[in-house]
Amino acid sequence: MMNSSDKVSAARHPDDRKPGHPGHPAVAGPRKSIPGVVTKNIATLLENEQKEDARQPLADRLAHGIARFTGSTWFVLLHLVWFSAWIIWNEGLLMVRPFDPYPFGLLMLIVSLEAIFLSAFVLISQNQLARRQDERFNLDLQINLLAEHEVTKLLGQVQKLCERLGVADDDQEIGELTTATEAGEVLAELKENAAQPESKTVGTKRGPSNSESRK
Repeated sequence: MMNSSDKVSAARHPDDRKPGHPGHPAVAGPRKSIPGVVTKNIATLLENEQKEDARQPLADRLAHGIARFTGSTWFVLLHLVWFSAWIIWNEGLLMVRPFDPYPFGLLMLIVSLEAIFLSAFVLISQNQLARRQDERFNLDLQINLLAEHEVTKLLGQVQKLCERLGVADDDQEIGELTTATEAGEVLAELKENAAQPESKTVGTKRGPSNSESRK
């Protein structure tokens, strides 16, 4: 039961108890459902990644795990504790006999060997990631080419339908878009356009002509 003070506050602020008011706790609304196609695609990608991980040799998985641990905060903290303990021990601060006095030659040798092996592990992990990125890029390229082919076919069917229904179409780009795009021609055009600015810059860097030099 509410006491008298609660009744007075409820009477003064009747909207505070309504959902959606700032004084009322927020009510979680219904989440938007994800289409089944998206969920299926996510599950397929995860399954392919798990299969790819399972097919990797033990050495590659070990290298990837070491490289991932190397880039973590725990790796930095571990080396901080290790170096601090090593220096304190060999500086004689613990009243024990030093085994690697200054300039810590043994520590420098261990750190140098560690850097060599860690660099190799990081390069192996980067090669694996680059290989996966290339596979995903090829997958995206094939899907985009397939989508372009489907859209071209769809535009052709729509154009035929418009002609049969007698619908006038004055857009000249429709005829060009209904033609299949060759990926090789597009790539050659990109390379040609990329090479043109270089040739222009080379032409502008020429020295003064003879007439200008005589002046």
